[in-house]
Amino acid sequence: MLSEGPLLASLWNDEELWTLRQNWLTAQFGDRMGEKDTYETKVVAEFTQICRYDAYDEVVFWFEHDLSCQINLVFLLACFARVDLAQTELKQVSINKFNGVAHFKGLG
Repeated sequence: MLSEGPLLASLWNDEELWTLRQNWLTAQFGDRMGEKDTYETKVVAEFTQICRYDAYDEVVFWFEHDLSCQINLVFLLACFARVDLAQTELKQVSINKFNGVAHFKGLG
C-alpha cells in the first residue's frame, strides 16, 4: 500500500525504504501480521522478485486505474529506471473495455 504513508525521495536504499514502510504500517495498523517475517515475505520479497529484471526476457505490467495500482506502477517504473535493462523489455497491458463489465475502467 504505497498510496499512503511516507516514501523516500531517493530509491537508492531499498533496505531503508522497506524499514520505513514496515514501521509506518505497524504504527498505523498495529502488528497484525502475526509473524515477524510476513512483511518481508509478502511485500519485500515480491517486489524484489519483480525487480530481478535480468532474470526475464520481458516484464509485463497489468495494473488498474485506481490510486493503489497506479502508485505501485510508478514505483516499479522508478525501480526499473535506475538500472540498465539490457535486453529485458517492459510491457504494459492496457485495455479500455472488458466484455460483460459495464463501465469498466482500465488504463486504455
